[in-house]
Amino acid sequence: MIAAIVYGKYRFWRKIVGCRKDFCNHCKKEILSEQWRAFYFFHFFYIPLIPLGFYKYWRCSECNNDPRQRVDTGWGMKLAGSIIFGLFFVGTLLIPAGEDAIEAWVLRIIMLAGTIYMIYSLCTHKNGDLNNEQVRKQVKPITDNCPYCSDQLYRNVDVFCPKCKVKIYQE
Repeated sequence: MIAAIVYGKYRFWRKIVGCRKDFCNHCKKEILSEQWRAFYFFHFFYIPLIPLGFYKYWRCSECNNDPRQRVDTGWGMKLAGSIIFGLFFVGTLLIPAGEDAIEAWVLRIIMLAGTIYMIYSLCTHKNGDLNNEQVRKQVKPITDNCPYCSDQLYRNVDVFCPKCKVKIYQE
């Protein structure tokens, strides 16, 4: 018998409280990034039990993901993968093939191919986060009108729309 425990977080009373022009790491293009505020509850078997409070989070208006979330594999993980594949390849060479020669050679070839691919991936690695930060600096901020209601923006200490009550981030 398989018993599944279902738990997690629910978000209630979601509302857009801010926005900015941004570069989405998922979409790889310039988008409108929305800041949402929601009240979180911990749920157990789909029953909200423990209130966790209000939290804010950013979402891409195109793909609904966090626009600044890392999506590419880092250099350290590629290095670890190439070391692990290399150790497994050496391990398959040390084990005598015996009666299962075909399976042993197939495993050796797979481990060698994995090692070669990981080393190639490591050598051709581009640091995507730095490139995305450079592109993000070139994105023009929202200056004149609200992207939701097209109303004139109010400029005080913060820039916000008086009609929508949405804060406009200029970073």
